[in-house]
Amino acid sequence: MAVRQTSGGGPTIELKINQSQKRQRSSNHESSCCNAATIAIAPASYAIPDFSELREENLDKGAVDFDQLREENLDKGAVYEVAAIDFDALREENLDKGAVDFDQLREENLDKGAVYEVAAIDFDALREENLDKGAIDFDQLRQDNLEKDAVA
Repeated sequence: MAVRQTSGGGPTIELKINQSQKRQRSSNHESSCCNAATIAIAPASYAIPDFSELREENLDKGAVDFDQLREENLDKGAVYEVAAIDFDALREENLDKGAVDFDQLREENLDKGAVYEVAAIDFDALREENLDKGAIDFDQLRQDNLEKDAVA
């Protein structure tokens, strides 16, 4: 292991790794492991900032002290509760005002046997009809473009 100074100012540690593994041959090619690894250590100027110190500097400059505000609000008993909303009661009020009763409509439709079937659409047949009418054949256009790219 060697320690040396780099141009960036930070030390670099160089580790030499001995090859103790046998080389394996596959398809007439030799594979081998690297002989050295280098680990760079950042200089102290790149160290993690001291956020507590930065916070104190900002407070000295007149920044808002959120911890103090929080304490003041807690001392005042500022607690906000979100009231639970009774949607069933709101629904009843709306029905009393003449709103549409969708549950009743649904029941009426089910009683009438209103069942709608969606027919299967044959998109291949529609495509052929459109091509017969002179629509752009995007498959052919795509194929032409692919052939142009292959030549280029």
